[in-house]
Amino acid sequence: MSGKASKPLASQVQYLPTFLQLQQFASRFHGLLSPDITPPPSSFALNGILRSIAKIDHPDSFPTLLALFNRFKRATHRHRGSVSPTVHTFGLVIDRCRRMGRVDLGFCVLGQSLREGCGANTIMFGSLIKGLCDAKQLGDAAKVLAKMPLLGCRPHLIIYNSLIDAFCKCGKTTTGLELSRRMAVEGSCCKPNVVTYSTLIHGFCREGEIAEARKVLHEMITARMKPNVITYSTLIHGFCREGEIAEARKVLREMITERVNPNVITFNILIDGLCKNGDVEAAQKVFKEMPTYGVVPNLNTHNSLIDGVCKNGDVSAALRVSEDMPAHGVVADLFTYNILIDGFFKNGDRNSALRIVEQMIAKGVVPNITTYNCLILGSFRAGESHKAFELYGELFSCGLQPNVCTYNTLIHGCCKEGAFLRALELLQEMIARGIMPDVVTYNCLIHGLSSVGEWSHSIAIFRKMVSQGISPNVVTFSAYIDSLCKHGLTCEAEKLVGLMEEIGVKPNVITLSSLLHGYVLEGRVDGATYLFDTMTQKGIVPNQHSYSTLINGYCKTGRIIEALQLVEKMMMQGLKPDDITIDSFLHSIELGRSNLLGLPAPKMADPSAPPRNLFWEFFFPFSKLHYIISTRKSMVIWRLEGYAVSPKVSTLDKHIKMSTTS
Repeated sequence: MSGKASKPLASQVQYLPTFLQLQQFASRFHGLLSPDITPPPSSFALNGILRSIAKIDHPDSFPTLLALFNRFKRATHRHRGSVSPTVHTFGLVIDRCRRMGRVDLGFCVLGQSLREGCGANTIMFGSLIKGLCDAKQLGDAAKVLAKMPLLGCRPHLIIYNSLIDAFCKCGKTTTGLELSRRMAVEGSCCKPNVVTYSTLIHGFCREGEIAEARKVLHEMITARMKPNVITYSTLIHGFCREGEIAEARKVLREMITERVNPNVITFNILIDGLCKNGDVEAAQKVFKEMPTYGVVPNLNTHNSLIDGVCKNGDVSAALRVSEDMPAHGVVADLFTYNILIDGFFKNGDRNSALRIVEQMIAKGVVPNITTYNCLILGSFRAGESHKAFELYGELFSCGLQPNVCTYNTLIHGCCKEGAFLRALELLQEMIARGIMPDVVTYNCLIHGLSSVGEWSHSIAIFRKMVSQGISPNVVTFSAYIDSLCKHGLTCEAEKLVGLMEEIGVKPNVITLSSLLHGYVLEGRVDGATYLFDTMTQKGIVPNQHSYSTLINGYCKTGRIIEALQLVEKMMMQGLKPDDITIDSFLHSIELGRSNLLGLPAPKMADPSAPPRNLFWEFFFPFSKLHYIISTRKSMVIWRLEGYAVSPKVSTLDKHIKMSTTS
């Protein structure tokens, strides 16, 4: 009971200084309006007190302002008009109404001002339009803007820009653009400025309309308005978000040509974009070029680069970047350490991850829930589920609370180990703690249960997810399709793919690769071929698993020529045949499914050129046994279109043993 009472008391103590200040201003205001005061106070003095009250951060500030404002109006009659509110009085009350989210009261005050003969000014309308924009009533805001000239008020640039910004934030940038083009007409005395154009460019970039953003920049330059660093940086960010890195770098060159110096934010955007698009080497180059432009990398620069290098798999290089941070006057923060910890765990280097934890604690950086989530995930990856649950218990003693990511990690770990009962207990626990499961939570359970054939439990979880208003996504369906195919229920998987398309969930490469695998398992290679061709027609780029699955299907059915053609196509896409692909070829030879010795070598356009496909060169001149043994002895590296493929020793050993014993 004492705990409940302490909250209001603490609140009173917090606001005590401002409350006393509020009382002093109110007392002074009442004193100035006393009938005994001669001469009567000036409206300027009374407005000054009201303005001071409007600025006070106290729950009673707004009600006090309205009460004193009404007192001010009543005093007009008592003092026979010698003391009366002015247009500035009404304006400051309207602005306070807007800041309190009561734009409706603001319009009432405007009506009073007009009835009292004080009229209206641009500042009043600016506050009302801003209030309507904050409330996302953009249609009403536009109507108020149109009526301003009727009351003798000409909209200024700030009003236009606030309305344009509101349209852009609501995803209506085209409407904002139309408004900017009307600024110079209809009696307006202002033209779009650099803020107007930058706002429009940002709006189009946020909507993914990069071409339109480019047009606005061109329109801006045509209007002889020089873009600033914010304008260019916004456009660079838009191109990076869309993965158009070449265009982003082109904009950077343009701004340098136009003698607009990029700042640290510009470089941070470009480095982050390069890293997210997998071009870490280019990001490192840009990082090194920053001092050339007089820009020193800051904490965000380093963190973006460290994150990109880690995700590229080179955690040691990321660590070196972090070690160089003091040279730039930058101190690693919690985010830096969390990136490195996660990177080392993903790289399988648990000891280095734990050393980073020790370093951060030694430097006074306190681990947060993200740190613990990384440690829990790393423990599961290392096969130490008991350690993961120890860390889960430890985080409570550190005053931390688990989040949805914590529970998703624990549930996923349990499902991978087949501990479904524990996973379901964790689901109930997180709900009891007020942490609502998301689609990832349910996907972990659905995939885990369906993968072991627990269809009834899996469907129950699916129904629970839908009943809570969480829509299944492509991962949900892919989990079911993968499990159905692995259990020989490819026909059911096909129906599910059809259902996905009906409800607007587009299958991705993982979904269709699972179905492809199902066809191959059932020996339906022609169906797999048709599906593979359909993927490319739908704009879904096959991945390594897609190729390897179909190649395996061809090899199993002795269709070695088609398999080799698919390998070449795979290599042209920049994918290397993996050990499974090579194993499929060798196994096909061992079983005698391919009469390779009777096949002619492919004709080359240029006889002097090296063969396009060295699989042919190795397969045809030799018998299978001679080929396999010589490959094992010399560890021949196969090359195709400049890509290297090295068969694993274990794969070759297996086939050598099979050949020598047959």
